[in-house]
Amino acid sequence: MPVMNAARLFATRDMRVVEVDRPHPGRGEVVVRIAYAGICGTDIEIYTGRMPFIKLGLIPLPQTLGHEWSGIVDEVGDGVTELTPGERVTGDVTISCRVCEYCKAGRYNICPNRRSVGVIRKDGAFAEYLAMPAHHVYRLPDGVSLEEAALTEPASCAMHAVGRLGMILGDRIAVVGDGTLGLLAVQAARAAGAGRLVIIGSHDEKLALARELGAHAVVNRHRDDVVQAPLDFFGGKIEGVIEASGNTTAVAPALRLLRPGGRMVVISIYHEPVPALDLAALTSNEITITGTLAGPNVFPGLLRLMAEGAIRTRPLITHRLPLAGVPNAFRAIEGRTESYVKMLVVQGEGKGTPM
Repeated sequence: MPVMNAARLFATRDMRVVEVDRPHPGRGEVVVRIAYAGICGTDIEIYTGRMPFIKLGLIPLPQTLGHEWSGIVDEVGDGVTELTPGERVTGDVTISCRVCEYCKAGRYNICPNRRSVGVIRKDGAFAEYLAMPAHHVYRLPDGVSLEEAALTEPASCAMHAVGRLGMILGDRIAVVGDGTLGLLAVQAARAAGAGRLVIIGSHDEKLALARELGAHAVVNRHRDDVVQAPLDFFGGKIEGVIEASGNTTAVAPALRLLRPGGRMVVISIYHEPVPALDLAALTSNEITITGTLAGPNVFPGLLRLMAEGAIRTRPLITHRLPLAGVPNAFRAIEGRTESYVKMLVVQGEGKGTPM
């Protein structure tokens, strides 16, 4: 049986590049030759054992991680007519059952029978090839490179979050967190018609990038008051907050930015409880806090926005490395040995720089 290389997690912090069987397409599936795969904070939390899904028994090991990807269709299975070998594609993280009430309502991201690429019961994209259901794979438009498309999945999370926020044209928005999701949320909110927009973060270089990508003002939590500084800029309380930091201590201060009737959407998955919130303030002001998971139903529109330049992913890519460098990259990220926004695993000889 043909084999391929894959970076697999065998136990907490035990990541190895090994040979595994190369997938073959089943009925309704395609096999994609991976071109690029992004390393996500979720991957790091799985690697360190902090991801809540591990405690729920949803991530059996060993497993190939990686859910942000792009590639070329290599083979198609029986019944696949919408895709052909050689086409450039990307795909959903969530694989739905298609028959439950959530899937039929279009909310396949919360399907109780779902699998998630590289996360829940499905090997991921830190490999040379990936098998995917064709209905979760999307053809790239002209103007979107394979490199840029590798970040479509995190961008879809930001777009879905903005949709869940229920933003109205001209709303003033604060984005909390200057990582990949925060930087993409800035762009998604601008594309959806945000008025004034502030980002609150921790790193000057990332905050400077946020300005380039559309933020009107930045707040560094190490120097600035994370409540008063945004309020001073906005001239008062605001309509919406996008919480993308994953920092449990950031939630309560962010809620203080909201005017009566304001809304917060939470993108991050937290690995510890959020400290007690002032529920009386929430009820007396009818504040809404909304959760969000993945990016269902947004890929076609998002890819059009990327082709038009309204959502830019290439500026977020700070590191490129080969598949063989994945174990070292994970160790470097956990050890915080250098600053980064997005690391891409690049397939092919001579591409990527070992870490």
